[in-house]
Amino acid sequence: MNATIKDIKEADRIVTESMKAKRGKGTYSERMEGIMLTYDNVTMNGSDCVIRLQNGTYQSIWNYV
Repeated sequence: MNATIKDIKEADRIVTESMKAKRGKGTYSERMEGIMLTYDNVTMNGSDCVIRLQNGTYQSIWNYV
């Protein structure tokens, strides 16, 4: 399944809420990367988590959080 900008924002909301409630382990970025890397069009590029957009370009997921 491919991720959309809406999926990135939803993952951000979930991670933020879980951190406020002190559920789970890991930093914010580790949790976000863990969720986002389950999508087919999201990969790691060095130390940055990037999404491949429909026009073929790659953008950091952090641009949309």
